[in-house]
Amino acid sequence: IWKTTDGGANWVCLTDEFPNLSANTIAMSASNTNIIYAGTGESFPGGTYLKGSGIFKSNNKGEGWVQIVATTVDDNFEYVNRIIVDPNDENIVIAATESGIMKSINGGDSWTKVYSSNTGVEDLREDPTDFNKLYAAENSIGIIKSIDAGENWILSSNGIAGGDRFEIAVSPVNPAKIYTSVNVSSSVSYVYRSVDYGATWTRFEDKNGSNQNFLGGQGTYDNTLVAHPYDEDVVFLG
Repeated sequence: IWKTTDGGANWVCLTDEFPNLSANTIAMSASNTNIIYAGTGESFPGGTYLKGSGIFKSNNKGEGWVQIVATTVDDNFEYVNRIIVDPNDENIVIAATESGIMKSINGGDSWTKVYSSNTGVEDLREDPTDFNKLYAAENSIGIIKSIDAGENWILSSNGIAGGDRFEIAVSPVNPAKIYTSVNVSSSVSYVYRSVDYGATWTRFEDKNGSNQNFLGGQGTYDNTLVAHPYDEDVVFLG
């Protein structure tokens, strides 16, 4: 994990003392920006499949880190793919892992498994206006949704034909509008959009009808997207 305080001109590594090489995801608390959570473990195909050492926590903007004990003795945290934090409560933390979705309400001291997966939950996003609405991407299954801050989950993929790796972006301008990039195969990848909080999805067609494979055969590993912060109709794909 690296930090810059001058807009990216210079960077300092904060984790030389980490007992694990794979820092896979980080999340800063909006209500207390001193608090950062970092998940370890590289699970995505094409990587090293490096088993993680659980979740680490910083109370001083990354200057120092503590390994959360509860995540070191629980196999559910061998591969932590994504972390989100309730913007109104630094102690409510949700982690997407290869075994499902884990939730803590006490800053990581203890966890509850709120969703089980056999294929891995690889992305996790929140509605920026309502933390009760959460969206997760389960490999080979699709998009799942919670309306009670992660306590319960339902499949919410109506209109999505299929795929393995899914990534999610929620528009901060209009959170009813959600995008997902889907790796279908080594030669096929699609983008879908929902305008009703994930209830239904419509696939994009390229302007020229070619439906190019924008993930380039790397979609199980290299796959990301982000919604424009000011324009609900613009999304950037990687």
